[in-house]
Amino acid sequence: MFEVDLERDNLSTGRVLGLWWNPTDDEFTFKFIMHKVPREILEKARRPTKRDILNVVMSVYDPLGFLGHLVFKGKILQQDVWKSGIGWYDELLTGLNDRWESWLEELKGIEAVRIPRCYSRNLITAHCIATKISLHVFCDASEKAFSAIAFLRVEHFKKIEVAIVAVAAY
Repeated sequence: MFEVDLERDNLSTGRVLGLWWNPTDDEFTFKFIMHKVPREILEKARRPTKRDILNVVMSVYDPLGFLGHLVFKGKILQQDVWKSGIGWYDELLTGLNDRWESWLEELKGIEAVRIPRCYSRNLITAHCIATKISLHVFCDASEKAFSAIAFLRVEHFKKIEVAIVAVAAY
């Protein structure tokens, strides 16, 4: 049997069901690890090929959809690369390469994303009772995509907490 002492400070971040979990802060995090991307592409020494784009976009693992908006931007870029008619091993054209570099910079920013595992600690403690709980859902669509996000809003005394419940982007 495996036990974790959550009271101990500075527990190390580890993988849980394919996600990174920081037990000290009880939140999910993301890491930018691109072993499959050639170093010269990450350093912008050469432009990626259609094959490289597919490899990177499909390597982003996000089973809960927290990065859906970002992954979908990559898929739209990938679709535009296919429409350009270049071959598997041809380097991207200038306009597509500019979009690629912009998307890659956004992708590197995923390490700053922190998603609390618990919606609200005030829902589970006996001494603090929520006075109002509401679920807010927002959605939007364009010709290329649609997305939705649900937030849980918890009021207790004069404090308000908001947490992401679900995210979808297609």
